[in-house]
Amino acid sequence: MNYSKFAVIGVGRYGATIARSLSEKGAQVFAFDPNEEKIENIKDDVAFAVTLDATDIRALKSQNLDEVDAAVVSIGENFEATVLCCVHLMDLGVKRIIARASGAHQRLILEKIGITEILTPEHEVAFVVREKLLNPNIVSFLQLPDDHEIAEIKAPKGCVG
Repeated sequence: MNYSKFAVIGVGRYGATIARSLSEKGAQVFAFDPNEEKIENIKDDVAFAVTLDATDIRALKSQNLDEVDAAVVSIGENFEATVLCCVHLMDLGVKRIIARASGAHQRLILEKIGITEILTPEHEVAFVVREKLLNPNIVSFLQLPDDHEIAEIKAPKGCVG
């Protein structure tokens, strides 16, 4: 199977989890973060890990990010850095940009600059937990963007066998 190349920018807990999950599935992952310790923690789990400031377009340009299939911007605490990084990635011609937002205001701003794939981890986790609590037979759950849902459920005892 031919797996893609992904850039994960910001490898705190959330970004590192995404980067490792992609790597485990055989994807080629390039991890970037300004914190050297975070890069040290992930370097053995991804194809390439570099300490760099994602708000510096020259630094981003030097990494040939226009060659990745998608970039995940998972900068957690500095929303200004998220926005600036997204704008730079758009300028560099990155085909697909997925960005993290913490709340409705950040989501609105990202949408206004042209980001169409926005992750809101807290909302997504709350949605899954809600569905599991309201429907105890649900094993796993996925909300699709077009108001459809995929759910794995436990078969009722009367259906087993």
